[in-house]
Amino acid sequence: MITSKLYNLRTRKGFTLVEVSIAIAVAGISLFSVVGLLPTLLDSDERSGANSVIPTLATQATAFVREARATNQSTGVPATPYIYYFNQDGKKVESTDVDATFKCEVTLRRFTDLLINTGDASLPDPGDSCLNAKMVFTWPAGSPPTPNRTKVFHSTIVTH
Repeated sequence: MITSKLYNLRTRKGFTLVEVSIAIAVAGISLFSVVGLLPTLLDSDERSGANSVIPTLATQATAFVREARATNQSTGVPATPYIYYFNQDGKKVESTDVDATFKCEVTLRRFTDLLINTGDASLPDPGDSCLNAKMVFTWPAGSPPTPNRTKVFHSTIVTH
């Protein structure tokens, strides 16, 4: 009779308390590892989204500068940069708009200024009709620029 009871205990189906405890510990460690990666993954996702949106915003900013110069019949290099704000969808918004996600600061320079810095003054001067535009994008719009949240683009603005 005693041997049949021992045999029944050993052949019963199910998990022991030790096995369940080990399984819970492994699941807990795995869950904490995934939760620990979330900030890194979210930051990477945000940078990836910005990397895909900003080239389009650079094209828009170039068009806005061209339009502003044509409307005002501006010549020469402006003393202050053009500043534009964009929302997450790439639409131009005001700086006070709560949806302002990206700030774009466009600084115009003559090409001769760039040539002086490189020491090659043998190229012809295109004058004020052809300017270099340096566009510095930062996000979020209201925060100070940081290396991880700053993108710089260069473009040529040609006016007639």
